[in-house]
Amino acid sequence: MNPSNRLVPLSCLAICLASTPAWLHSAPVSLKQRISSLQQRAEAGDARAQNDLAVRYDKGIGVDEDDLVAVKWYLRAARQDLPEAQFNLGVMLSKGLGIPRDDQLALSWFLKAAKQGHIEARCNAGKLMIAKASDPAEKQEALTWIRKAADAGVIEALLELVDLHSSDPDLKSPGEAMSWLQKAAESGHAPSQYNLALAHEKGTAGPQNIPAAVLWYTRAAKQGLPSAHYNLAVLHMNVPTGAPDPHRAAYQAFRAAADKGHTKSQLQIGLMELKGQGTRRDAVNAARWFRLAADKGDAKAQYQLGWMRLYGIGLAEDAALAVDWWTKAAANGNETARANLAQLKAQLALPD
Repeated sequence: MNPSNRLVPLSCLAICLASTPAWLHSAPVSLKQRISSLQQRAEAGDARAQNDLAVRYDKGIGVDEDDLVAVKWYLRAARQDLPEAQFNLGVMLSKGLGIPRDDQLALSWFLKAAKQGHIEARCNAGKLMIAKASDPAEKQEALTWIRKAADAGVIEALLELVDLHSSDPDLKSPGEAMSWLQKAAESGHAPSQYNLALAHEKGTAGPQNIPAAVLWYTRAAKQGLPSAHYNLAVLHMNVPTGAPDPHRAAYQAFRAAADKGHTKSQLQIGLMELKGQGTRRDAVNAARWFRLAADKGDAKAQYQLGWMRLYGIGLAEDAALAVDWWTKAAANGNETARANLAQLKAQLALPD
């Protein structure tokens, strides 16, 4: 049993979503009257009304969704230097919504908004600048904008800095990457908490630090990340973690992940219930957990079900079903099942 070494993707929107005005979260008054009033104010030149009307057409709220109309009103508001509209217009341009995609023009609008203090615009401007940067100096300029957004707590900016300092040849700096990952984790971002824990566990960003790994796996697990529950359980099983009853702690962590459908954890719960490890022995329930994992193609669970069927442990004895499960396990690469299957078929005089 090994912990999952796979990093949880620090995925984020390539471009931050369009800003949504506060009125979308308020109780409806009269939708028809609200839109009529908004239209009148927009046509009279009110920049905020123009942006709010654009958002309605952008998102299809109270009106039919229409990207062309949305762009028209975003543009009018953006030309009046409203940063929200400048940002939203940049988003439309960067995605080619209601207007041909134009990253250079999108960047110009993001920069206008960024210079007025729009946080997400700083993030998006930096990303577009990085994408077209041809030398380290241009990348450093882009980093300036991304850092400003990151310092304001924009998670997309924090994740971008982790990625850039981890993989960009001109910007690679494990220490910087770790520092920004720490900030992302401290902001409450569960995948970052998991990845930080993994780095501490494996010692990929400094000396191995099991207490820190336990801390960050626990925080990610509390946010419901199954892979964090699983890796935390594996630590409890294999190294001193300070848990009073390591097996019980491992069972509880595996169970939390198994309840969320995590296949490897379902297998481990089956094994622990079969052995009475960290919980009372229950072969019938163990078989239920093995079946959940086996139905998703887990070869070890399929092997266990074959063994339990062959000897009538937790399940009715049935050699034919044992053959079926070991055949599936062997097809999925389980060599023990392959070897046992040949012997069992010979005993039962079944053809290969």
